[in-house]
Amino acid sequence: MQKGALKIRLPIGLLRIVAIEHGILIANYIPTRTSRLSSSIVYYTDAMGDPKSNLHFVLVRTQFASNLGSTVRVMKNMGFQSLILVRPECEVGIEARSFAMKGAEILDRARFFTSLEDVAGEVPLLIGTTGRFHGSRSRLVDSPTLAAEVLPRLAGTEVGIVFGSEDNGLRREELRLCQWLVEIPTAPGYSVVNLAQAAAIVASQIHVASANWAKPPSPARAEPAQVESLMGRIESLLADLDLPTRISVPRLMQRIRKIAGRAQLERRDVNMLHGVLKELAGRFESGRRRWNTGERENGSRENGSREPGNGK
Repeated sequence: MQKGALKIRLPIGLLRIVAIEHGILIANYIPTRTSRLSSSIVYYTDAMGDPKSNLHFVLVRTQFASNLGSTVRVMKNMGFQSLILVRPECEVGIEARSFAMKGAEILDRARFFTSLEDVAGEVPLLIGTTGRFHGSRSRLVDSPTLAAEVLPRLAGTEVGIVFGSEDNGLRREELRLCQWLVEIPTAPGYSVVNLAQAAAIVASQIHVASANWAKPPSPARAEPAQVESLMGRIESLLADLDLPTRISVPRLMQRIRKIAGRAQLERRDVNMLHGVLKELAGRFESGRRRWNTGERENGSRENGSREPGNGK
């Protein structure tokens, strides 16, 4: 579905269907009194599993075991399980485990990489955190917006939230590997946030936003006879279109049937498509009648111009 293709106006706002990907319906709710995004609603299927499993906390050159352990504890608090460590400068041992508390199991499963570039080869979407932002602000989002934006992407891809070292953060070449950059809103007097605190803020906001994820009731699937009736209507309409000879209607229908099979159409889908096809058929027929009427009128005028006494 094309982004923003369907909009449903509600009494107090607008529900915009953003996308349907891998069986997931993603929508944004926009209040009528403001242009800012209020919330995101995401419906997902059982086949998708836990969306949090696709989000990785990526720690680059972490210097203090206390920060590492505290970050892991936050991950455990908020239900995140995947930790990636890039060249840690602290010992991943007893001190980190003591700060991690019951999150120590996450440390045990941590994956180690020699560079963020190697991580980028496995995680398609990297989101960097930085307090020294320079460049196009089109890449920059604040942490509340990030939570709303990242959730839909967790449905079909892996995402990494990247945190740099405590003293210098992420290097320029590492920031270039990140598709987005996130900033944490702070008071203007002191904007430097501790690693574990930054991780806690981001993790908490994504966790809270994930509460908006809800499973809708299972829709009624269309019966085979209903789908076949729809296929027959499509084939009949195609046959009436006088398509070029290079287009084979039977071959085209084979492809359409395969598409319909993969889509697992619901009853309401079939009913909607019947309505669309009925409207199209009516418009085609109306256009054909107007064309035929125009042809007859042109023919009558031409015959009348050749009658005796017309001066020719």
